[in-house]
Amino acid sequence: MGMEIFVMLHPEPVTYRMLAAAAVQCPINPVKHFPEAPNRQECVQVKCTRVEATDYGLVRLVLGPNGQSPAVSVRPELLMAVLDSEDRLPVGFLSD
Repeated sequence: MGMEIFVMLHPEPVTYRMLAAAAVQCPINPVKHFPEAPNRQECVQVKCTRVEATDYGLVRLVLGPNGQSPAVSVRPELLMAVLDSEDRLPVGFLSD
């Protein structure tokens, strides 16, 4: 799948449903839900191949390796973290 990026999101219901619908088109489900725990807030993890800004002020998450892959656009305030797959370190992804 090439370079993968993990995006952690706040679990907003409409966005989660869109991600779940897009994930069924992928051979391996790229979406994981982590319920709230005593030491952790609830979040959704999405494994993406690309994360990019849209012309409409949203963040586009591409879930598969090719140009025909499903993608979901989310509001930027839902993002908690964007991490690369190798080091799990924060990565910059939005250009000015």
